[in-house]
Amino acid sequence: RAGIRSLGPSVDVTNYVMIELGQPMHAFDLEKINGHIEVRYANGREKLNLLDGSTVRPEKTDLLIVDKSGPLALAGVMGGAASAVSDQTQNIFLESAYFTPEIIAVTTRDGGIHTDSSHRFERGVDFEMQRQAIERASFLLTEITGGVCGPVVEKTIPGKMPQKQLITLRNKRLNAVLGTKITVRQMVSSLQRLAMQVKGKTDTVKVIPPAYRFDINIEADLIEEVARVTGFEKIPETVPVAHLQISAEEEKILPIRRLQSCLVDQNYQEVITYSFIDRAMHEQFSPNSRAVELENPIASDMSVMRASLWPGLIKTMQYNVNRQISDLKLFESGRTFVTKGKALLQHRYIAGLLTGSVDARSWVDSQREVDFFDLKGDVQALIALTGRDNDFIFSPATHPVLTPGQSAKIKEGRKVVGMLGRLHPAIESSLGLDQVVYLYEIRLDSLLHSRIPAFHEFSRFPAVQRDIALVIAAKIPLSDVIRSIKYHAGDLLVKLELFDQYQGEHIDFGKKSLAFTLTLQRTSRTLTDSETENLIKGVILGVQSDLDAQLR
Repeated sequence: RAGIRSLGPSVDVTNYVMIELGQPMHAFDLEKINGHIEVRYANGREKLNLLDGSTVRPEKTDLLIVDKSGPLALAGVMGGAASAVSDQTQNIFLESAYFTPEIIAVTTRDGGIHTDSSHRFERGVDFEMQRQAIERASFLLTEITGGVCGPVVEKTIPGKMPQKQLITLRNKRLNAVLGTKITVRQMVSSLQRLAMQVKGKTDTVKVIPPAYRFDINIEADLIEEVARVTGFEKIPETVPVAHLQISAEEEKILPIRRLQSCLVDQNYQEVITYSFIDRAMHEQFSPNSRAVELENPIASDMSVMRASLWPGLIKTMQYNVNRQISDLKLFESGRTFVTKGKALLQHRYIAGLLTGSVDARSWVDSQREVDFFDLKGDVQALIALTGRDNDFIFSPATHPVLTPGQSAKIKEGRKVVGMLGRLHPAIESSLGLDQVVYLYEIRLDSLLHSRIPAFHEFSRFPAVQRDIALVIAAKIPLSDVIRSIKYHAGDLLVKLELFDQYQGEHIDFGKKSLAFTLTLQRTSRTLTDSETENLIKGVILGVQSDLDAQLR
């Protein structure tokens, strides 16, 4: 009925006691033990043949039961084949121990070994049950097989065993949580029925749970136990009252949901990934950042905290591409974790990934793959929500993860707040990606502060448009040209559009031609031709002075 197969008297008795009392045990053949036994950590150079026929090399974080000859068992998990009992065994050595749950959990996770014993040890066992369990097993063995029991030897590391906790329980708090009118007497009676020691009979009592109730640690646990004994069906249904103080929200703070909605409107899918990533991914995507290691990771490939949101997006992309979903636009907002000296810093970012085709397959038009300008356009749409477009500057930059010549940094003033570009082909190849991937990542703090819009009266007078074409050095970013034109045009410039960019014949090598349409307008009267021409001349002279530009 327990699902455990019979293997012989000694093993069956230890398994029976484990099911009966919850205490895992192990039986050794005494004749196969060389000298005294001890429990210690592995040294990293040992091998152990286990009862299931497998051979393991215990890590330095694994506990072993050893004698003078070497390892006898993987503590709390499985015994070794060299000291196993058999049909010829005449003398048995029984072991009943308490092991720290965290240590056994690390051993089973790293080694991939799960047994009935480890299942119980890593979840916690009664730390007062060891002697009772060994006495029970000894009694059953002598009843079944005969023989004489030797003395029980106890070994405890002082100060390392768990201690019974003294937990405070308030009757007023209990009734506030449950919505009941349970008296102190009823509360104490319920706890005593569960073998708990209760000190005091006033509104506040001190409670000591039995050792086998290692799941009870705080006041809320005791409240749950009282509710269970009382009967959940006897607790009246009441509407909870929330005492909330709604604080005012600053109008200039841009809600993150606005940013998320903007990306969703551009056909992005939001993903939420773990903050824990594989060390190899960290070193690949954040080579200049020291990893923040977890002391007790839940899996070997989730051993460090992420320093970037990109690894999670890449893993999500790989999962989808492996299932024939190759056109993807993904984004995530969350925290990253980096170290600065001894301090651990957390930063909030919003990051995105683009790959595949821009539009679905159609007979009307051929498919176009996403490119850098699709990426930049999506980022600019986010920045536009702040109303502070002029505060952000895109400029060429290098990044160890991104492709040179197809990457840029985003600056707010003098501070770099983001990066965008194409994933480096070498990394694409190492990850087994057969398609081009574009990424961006921006500090959320820089996007959440928006400019409050102010009303300006519409002009009732006609606007004037003028086109200018400028030849500048190819290395000068477009943003520098736009900023210079806006500065020299002043408040009369209501719209500026780039309608042509050209490099080639009739343009010197290392130069490029940019053509703009300037829309000019006054709110008080119509602009005259002379005013317009003077303004355009001033813009041209200003750009020539700032960027060494030439009128084409």
